[in-house]
Amino acid sequence: MERRRIILALVVALLLMPSAYADTLCSYKGPDTSEHYLQLADFLVSGDSPLTVGDKVTASFKLTYVGEEPVTFDDKYGVFVAVKDPDGKTKMFGNTHQGKTLKSGKSVTVETDITLDKEGEWVLWASYCIKGKKETICSPDE
Repeated sequence: MERRRIILALVVALLLMPSAYADTLCSYKGPDTSEHYLQLADFLVSGDSPLTVGDKVTASFKLTYVGEEPVTFDDKYGVFVAVKDPDGKTKMFGNTHQGKTLKSGKSVTVETDITLDKEGEWVLWASYCIKGKKETICSPDE
């Protein structure tokens, strides 16, 4: 009888616990290769559903270099999640891998949280800036 109470108490406790799993809000398995030979895969945006102002979403993705000559991300921006907020302003989140060089077949991943501080449509996409021969090249625009 005591064992049955313990099991029942555990079941009730588990049912009352909030779920640690977020809903998938947007996903793209890929692959999709850019003009710079960076291949996007496993793009995922997750968070609570429905979303309200002040909620956080988590965005993640993987980029694999499929070109021949190594590519180097720029020293300032690197790889990041680009976001267009409801006012049309573009922002960067989770900047990482600044200055990192990738050889063919090597990958980088990004995961970052974004707080939705306004009501309206938010657009998120995987982005990067690489060192060009004369200038930094950022892509894609959206």
